[in-house]
Amino acid sequence: MQHKILIAGKQLKNLERLTIINSVDAPLSAAEIVIPYKTIRRPFTVLHQSNSDLSLIKKGAGVEIHLGYNNKLKLEFEGYITHVDKDNTSITVQCEDKFFEYKKNIADKIFTNTSIETIINYIHQQLKLRRPYSIDIDIKYSKFSIIQQTAYDVLKRLAEETHLQIFIKNDHLYITPKMLKKFNLIKYHTEKNIEKIEFEKTNLSEHKVEIIIETKNKQGQTIQYTYGERGGDKIYLKIQGIENQKDLKKIAEQAYNNTKINYQKKCKIIGWLQPYTSPGDVVELKGTEINDGLYYCQKVEVHYGETGGMRNLYCVEI
Repeated sequence: MQHKILIAGKQLKNLERLTIINSVDAPLSAAEIVIPYKTIRRPFTVLHQSNSDLSLIKKGAGVEIHLGYNNKLKLEFEGYITHVDKDNTSITVQCEDKFFEYKKNIADKIFTNTSIETIINYIHQQLKLRRPYSIDIDIKYSKFSIIQQTAYDVLKRLAEETHLQIFIKNDHLYITPKMLKKFNLIKYHTEKNIEKIEFEKTNLSEHKVEIIIETKNKQGQTIQYTYGERGGDKIYLKIQGIENQKDLKKIAEQAYNNTKINYQKKCKIIGWLQPYTSPGDVVELKGTEINDGLYYCQKVEVHYGETGGMRNLYCVEI
């Protein structure tokens, strides 16, 4: 079991432990790196070190975390330091993924008759980012205002209003319906690469969901759009700046599907660093008999330290 951790381009000498939480459901992924006391004064594996090396461990410094076996390391996390805690025993480094680049203020702007794509282009122009992106469902806004907000605030708002997933994977920004993007098929077997597995079962057929959207048109009149089945859970959504029936339907469908996903069978797989699995991958699960099948990986937690490495997968049945 091996690791390579780079901070501001320099490799850490020793590591006490680290945790990585990566998800396609959360707007950003995070990591925590704990550097032991014995290496605080000379934390990096470079020659002619000085105490000034500690100045590299600061907010905004770039971070890469590579983990693996037999010199075959995979990039598990790439981002930036957001906070550093120091005491007499260790340095704890908090990190966020590349969404950190969006946590900058952008110029105020009021859009009319715009779209998600136009808003994303504006954000990238403001930040001078050339990150590729893909939008699987574009939604039109009759009005969209950016006032004293960071680019991250805007992305988070878009995700909340449209009920689409917004995440970064392999330095690509995805704006997509939940569970639509499927990247790699990873095989898991209870007798080969699983230490423990836990299931959470629900009866999807018993749950009816009705989505009720309210918005206002340019004349200030209330518009209501309803989608789903009556006689079950009612979810009310109030939206501003969207009045086209086609776009209201798109949002209602996403909210409905996301709610239904919450009632599908879920599992937590506790395993080792291999096979490498990340959010958005599809797990082919075997060895459980009645629960064998395909599961969508929504979140991954990686725990790594002197005692070993574990990869926990949080999945939902497809």
